[in-house]
Amino acid sequence: MNPMFRLIPLYFTIGLCGFVQTASATDLMVNGEGAAPITADIAITREASLLAAKRDAVIAAIRRINGADALDDAKVRGAVDDIAKQIGAEYIFDQSTRRDAANNFVTTLKLKLDDQEFRKLLSDYGIGVKTARSYPILVVMDEFFTTPTDAQKPL
Repeated sequence: MNPMFRLIPLYFTIGLCGFVQTASATDLMVNGEGAAPITADIAITREASLLAAKRDAVIAAIRRINGADALDDAKVRGAVDDIAKQIGAEYIFDQSTRRDAANNFVTTLKLKLDDQEFRKLLSDYGIGVKTARSYPILVVMDEFFTTPTDAQKPL
């Protein structure tokens, strides 16, 4: 047998593993902008501006997942601040700061969140949407429903 034909299953397996790995996760990219009045303590000003920007980005992500009228629910509005506090620096993709004309410290950022993780977080707070798309599907095949396996023939 030609040695090249022995390597074809190996190439196929490596290619299939690469395809499965890249298709496994989707990212949710959202923008946020927050402002805080500039005070004598710049650390407090920066933190307040960053938290406001995260809050704005979390609102955008919730609207993208739950719909445009998601913030009409008081339960959702109450959970936004708690969710924004849980967004760490590792999720911030791009961040910039500036001062506006009203002497406010403005922070603009982009969050890169894992879609399934964020949906799980929303579900933990009880504000996630319950659609059929968010649940995995399990399919079980048995020989009773298909043709029986013949041990004499190769698969």
